[in-house]
Amino acid sequence: MHPLFYVLSVCIVLVAAIPSFDGAVRQTTISSLVGPSAAFIEAIPLAARKDTDTNPHVHHLGLKPLGQPGNLTILSDSQSLPLFYIYHGQLWQFNNETSIFRVNAINSTEATGYPIQLAAGSKAAGYKDGSWRWRGTMLYYDQGSLGNSGLYYNCRSMDGSYGLFMFLKPSPTPQNCQAYTMHTWSRSHINPYKS
Repeated sequence: MHPLFYVLSVCIVLVAAIPSFDGAVRQTTISSLVGPSAAFIEAIPLAARKDTDTNPHVHHLGLKPLGQPGNLTILSDSQSLPLFYIYHGQLWQFNNETSIFRVNAINSTEATGYPIQLAAGSKAAGYKDGSWRWRGTMLYYDQGSLGNSGLYYNCRSMDGSYGLFMFLKPSPTPQNCQAYTMHTWSRSHINPYKS
């Protein structure tokens, strides 16, 4: 028998003897872990501003610039809507197939004059004892016995940029701020188990 034929025959037998992994769990992506619970969050103003009375816009929770960690804000008529979900009481923003951002509640009183600012990043920051939850379609943040009552404020800072803030005690709407509630209309986020 020719030696080359013998070597090829042995290789074919060895390759055929290697077990296949057809029944094994395949590599998962972040989107498969997030599943159907991720949804965009619509921001609804409590009082319509004059410019939205005649030209209504749909507003969503998001980051500016998109896909970069930073302060959350309200986006108008965004082409690319970010997806959010709650897992074990923590709000997350799905960024892409390889990354998610944690939404952090940060004490910003000294820097901005507003008590708690929302920012997204790859690491935990700010308050560690707060939790996020859905009540019907509305997003709430709780910290012990205190909570934001579902109210968020999109405020202009000194540099002209906007950030999203909240209070844990009832408070009038600050100057240069617009009050919002956050909603998702996707019913798949409602889970019979506590998130």
